[in-house]
Amino acid sequence: MRVLVLTNHFSEFAGSEVVALEVAQWFRARGDQVVLATNLARPPMSELLASIELRQDIQDIDLSAFDLVWCQHGLLALLPLSAFASAAARPPLTALVSLSPFEPYEHMNGILAAALSARVVANSPETADDIVRRNHGLIKRDRIMVFHNAAPDAFWTPPAPAPSALRSLTLVSNHAPPELRAAKVLLEARGIIVRHLGMHSDYRRLQVNDIDESDALITIGKTVTYALARAKPTYVYDYFGGPGWLTRANFGESLTHNFSGRPAIRRLTADAIAAEIVEGFENAVTEMVLLRGACDLNRFRLDTYLAPLREAALKPSRWRAFKLQSALASPRFRAHLEFARQANLVIRRSYLLANSAALSERDHNPNLWPNRVNGGSSS
Repeated sequence: MRVLVLTNHFSEFAGSEVVALEVAQWFRARGDQVVLATNLARPPMSELLASIELRQDIQDIDLSAFDLVWCQHGLLALLPLSAFASAAARPPLTALVSLSPFEPYEHMNGILAAALSARVVANSPETADDIVRRNHGLIKRDRIMVFHNAAPDAFWTPPAPAPSALRSLTLVSNHAPPELRAAKVLLEARGIIVRHLGMHSDYRRLQVNDIDESDALITIGKTVTYALARAKPTYVYDYFGGPGWLTRANFGESLTHNFSGRPAIRRLTADAIAAEIVEGFENAVTEMVLLRGACDLNRFRLDTYLAPLREAALKPSRWRAFKLQSALASPRFRAHLEFARQANLVIRRSYLLANSAALSERDHNPNLWPNRVNGGSSS
């Protein structure tokens, strides 16, 4: 099968980039031909693609050359009308993906979604609800697939035994707030080893052994899914604050908000964070065991979502072709496509201009690079 993965930027070990990489690698592992296309590709992420083709000419992509498209950041809007027209006889199965309820790039184009008969995908219930709200009835809530930033196969091997004592912690964050960095110092003063994976520290892609070799994690977002897969007690806290140790009591609300620290945005002092981590560790170990026993872990497996997409993409759909051809026959839809394309071009130019100076300075000054060691982490 021929697969296209679209994401706006592919340069740092951060949420959207890691999602795009894991999706591309999932399809490549099944023997599919995969192209990852982006507006901005830079090391360290661009170094990890191996047999996956990398392109930065999104506007020139031939949509008819693909069987499945995984589109983040609304980038299909960059394609000209001719690209959709050439694919109208056999449109690819398209997944339009939103990874945040806040970022402007994550807005979902409900008109285009309907024309493409697209699968609408969100990383959390919070994001899915925002898609519904912003599209004013064009996208129904029951049409949205929430994939919970699901973890790939590597994280689903049998986990290590539960830790008996708190000797080591791994903080996974690209944006740890001051109180969390200060808590790290306090915990180290108590004899606990605390590693920090993220920007301006040990900057690399998070691996299974990074989790298994720690007694617990401090993190938010996508990395919490990895922790659930590895049965690792997790203290949920970062720049939004957070609920602290993940338990059955806070699991539902945390899951709804992508384990982000929202909605409570509970902020603590460094002393309070350190005390909660030490005093609550034993209960957190028990809670992780009980959580894994009580919830459906399949919702956190990437296979659960990509396998059905792949199966559907392998079957040609006359309905998809009919819907797209009907939409293209409408002058209003064609005008909408052109308006969306021009708006996306403006956003693209603004993004590249805003990042070009910083990237150029970084390239000429190695001291501005985050510390990197063979790979990367995400949160």
